[in-house]
Amino acid sequence: TTTTTTTTSTTTTTTPPPPPPPPPPPADLFVADTFTRSVAAGWGTPDTGSPWTVIGPPDRFAVDGTTGRITLDAPGLGVHAYTDGTPAGSTSTDVRATLGVDRRAAGGSIFISVAGRHVGDHDYRAKLRIQPNGNVQAILERFVGTETPLANVIVPGLTVTGPTTFEVRLQVVGTNPTAINLKVWPTG
Repeated sequence: TTTTTTTTSTTTTTTPPPPPPPPPPPADLFVADTFTRSVAAGWGTPDTGSPWTVIGPPDRFAVDGTTGRITLDAPGLGVHAYTDGTPAGSTSTDVRATLGVDRRAAGGSIFISVAGRHVGDHDYRAKLRIQPNGNVQAILERFVGTETPLANVIVPGLTVTGPTTFEVRLQVVGTNPTAINLKVWPTG
């Protein structure tokens, strides 16, 4: 009687697949800006969207490779930066921005506005008022020749005592009626 035993040994090594590529930006992304360029006077062109337009002396606007900055060194300065990235006829926008100040204003308030929809001289916006005591007031308003406040609240948990950044998300959806949602919170 003959017995034959066969032993086979197999080693299998598997390598995990490479990570998937990052997803493409949404098809309905109108404007995106990481401010990863340097511009001495103005803000230049965002990563996605049309160039920024600045209203006010261009040297008050700069991009340092990480941040778009506006310098306000005197009371009552009204400067603006905007881009016409939203296509005509858009009835829904979702704006997300990181904003900040380096200090409270001496003796007055600092106002920062973010427009969610702008058509001609009409817009829906969030206005943030940094009060002399450091409280941040969030105001939803409609602008049609004049500002009409729709709602306002002091943002809980957000007080400016020195350099402070905060996040803003403003959604403007639909027409007649238009729904407006605003969220403001400290960065981090």
